Amino acid sequence: MEEHLKEKDNLLDKSESASNDLVDKVKSLEKLLGDSEFQLSNYIASTKKSMRDSEHRLQHAVASVEASQEK
Repeated sequence: MEEHLKEKDNLLDKSESASNDLVDKVKSLEKLLGDSEFQLSNYIASTKKSMRDSEHRLQHAVASVEASQEK
């Protein structure tokens, strides 16, 4: 009987340890996801700014060409 209880305790300890490991892994994945979302957000903002800057340069270039053609 005592051996049976020790075996149950051992299984319970292993189960608890496995559960704690899974919780730690989930927390780690949540942090990675948060970091990735932050990086993606920064990348999107940077890309949008770059596109706006390129659009403005293109508009100025077109305006410059149009002005030189009018002369």
